[in-house]
Amino acid sequence: MTGKKMKIGVPITHGFSEFFKIVWDPRTDVPTYSGFSYDVFLEVLKELPFALPYEFKPFMNARRQSAGSYDDLLYQITLGVVDAVVADMTITANRSNYVDFALPYSEARVSMLVAMKDDERRNMWIFLKPLKWNLWLTTGLAFMFTGFVVGVLKRQKNEDFNGSPSEQFSLSAFPMRSPLVSYVSRAVLKVTQDKAKMDAIERKNFLSLWTSSCQDMMMDQDARISTDLSLSVYSFGGLFIITGFASLFALVAELLISNRHHFSSSAYLALFILHWGLQRGIHRG
Repeated sequence: MTGKKMKIGVPITHGFSEFFKIVWDPRTDVPTYSGFSYDVFLEVLKELPFALPYEFKPFMNARRQSAGSYDDLLYQITLGVVDAVVADMTITANRSNYVDFALPYSEARVSMLVAMKDDERRNMWIFLKPLKWNLWLTTGLAFMFTGFVVGVLKRQKNEDFNGSPSEQFSLSAFPMRSPLVSYVSRAVLKVTQDKAKMDAIERKNFLSLWTSSCQDMMMDQDARISTDLSLSVYSFGGLFIITGFASLFALVAELLISNRHHFSSSAYLALFILHWGLQRGIHRG
């Protein structure tokens, strides 16, 4: 390699800067670099079989703001402005048309869905899985109680009721066919396969995020981790309470209407209006 320094383009990020962060010293105006991508890049340089002089070139405008998107940053390689780019970039087909990427340093996390033959004898009762047994029982009792109330309310006026009951990031990009790609890719592989080294880098850059997330979970006392996703009675508690009160109120009103001769005319009128309103609600339902 020659003594010429490689110009490494780096992004200006705002918001989530754990991957790459640039801070300028207010007195010396010298930039300081940090972040997950930066630390991995330094470890990769140590694994190279030769020294690689470099200098970072932030992709920014005169106000030290980002000069464009990641696509624009990568295109600086084609224009010859920089020799390589280090950032938390996603490898896409379009970008691969004009730059070569080194080996990704994070998992692709690709998953597959495959068909699985299940026990058919067990599937006969699969319809019971979404709900817990107490919800099935409560639902059945609610249906029977509601049916009883409706039967009482309509028994006097409807002959039908008068019968009997019955659910990748890339480390760096280079110009097309750059000889450095193979060297950097092998170095990236060595770094990523070193679990202790990668764990140290991740803890350095993401520990604060993990700590805050854990604290938020601990503060939420109602948070519970469960492998049973079936719905319980508590999931529909409000609905059962409303239905129960409405049905019970309608039943009491009907009993009072049926025994109206025991009340004064004004009380009877109020009960009649209430009963009429309940009957209209039932017919509309």
